[in-house]
Amino acid sequence: MHTSSDIDSRVTAARDQLTRAQKDGSAARIAAAAQRLADRRNEAEQLADAGIAEMQHLIGGGLDNTGALLDQMGRVTDAQAAVTDTFLDRPAAGS
Repeated sequence: MHTSSDIDSRVTAARDQLTRAQKDGSAARIAAAAQRLADRRNEAEQLADAGIAEMQHLIGGGLDNTGALLDQMGRVTDAQAAVTDTFLDRPAAGS
């Protein structure tokens, strides 16, 4: 797969070719250049979509990990409270 910089360069080159074709005035050259530009923009869109999907996947994984960490922190806090209650001779929380 191409990098974002590669795609940007290809879109710019295709846009420049279209501009030159328009100045030339040849309908066939304009149509071909317009198609190349559309193809390059489609490639750029596909790359962007893939990047967004990857970021969403990574963020989702991070949220899963955060949820597990918060669950663990809750268990540790409950355990600490139980130990503190035991040493202070208080009834355990929730009793």
